[in-house]
Amino acid sequence: MLITPILPLEVSAIATGQKVNNRAISVDAHGQGLPSVAAVLADKGWKTGVISVGDVTDATPAVFYAHQQERNESESILGQFAQSKMDFILGGKPDWLKKENNWKGYAGISVLDNTIDQEGGKQIVFLSDEFLKPVKDGRPAILTKTMLDGVKFLSRENKPYFLMAESAQIDYAGHANDLKYSIMETLDFDNTIAEALRLADQDPEMLVIVTADHETGGLTLLDSDRKSGRVVVNFSSNDHTNAFVPVFAYGARSFLFQGVYDNTAIFHKLLEAVK
Repeated sequence: MLITPILPLEVSAIATGQKVNNRAISVDAHGQGLPSVAAVLADKGWKTGVISVGDVTDATPAVFYAHQQERNESESILGQFAQSKMDFILGGKPDWLKKENNWKGYAGISVLDNTIDQEGGKQIVFLSDEFLKPVKDGRPAILTKTMLDGVKFLSRENKPYFLMAESAQIDYAGHANDLKYSIMETLDFDNTIAEALRLADQDPEMLVIVTADHETGGLTLLDSDRKSGRVVVNFSSNDHTNAFVPVFAYGARSFLFQGVYDNTAIFHKLLEAVK
């Protein structure tokens, strides 16, 4: 299970183990598709899925099931799910689809609202607007719920599974330089991680990885007072920064993720872990 508040080039590097051009979705410099860790595992019989509290065709979910030289080619990205071996994708509708009144979906793929069909097959689940607004504006704990539902769905045949769950709006908060937004999204993410670790405590074969593809906003804590709850912070940017990001690992073979390494190493470490 990969949990991330996860620029396409960085997340493609995590997903495929290779560097790619900026804005590219899991393709090399010649536009050839690179298999993601999810695709490699699916070929080995694993069940796979991705979850996001952002657009389901945005970079982080997309790199695990699609290949595209330009990240904005959302319609092409979504269309590639039908040809992928991924079992489900869950997240927000892309803007073009919100305007498409006659969209019929794809043959053999269920298109659902908000909830995974635990008895169904390959499916796309679109979250409604109430589940995509910021936590500070009242979003319920949908990331935790869908992560748990995703695990239940993928594990129902007693096969190994790979699930990527993205707390997309931590990135949005960094771009907005909005401290309250950032804190509340991070706390929501933390609650999701807690549930994932509880699952790992019950399953000696489970590995949980928590990481990001980049930092956003350059948030720095300047001063704080624990008694009053006061904090003084500074944002140095409204974009992605080159700050190092942590990789936390818990559970089976988590020792493989010690040290400092390039983002491409995560792909190879994951495949080493599942041997």
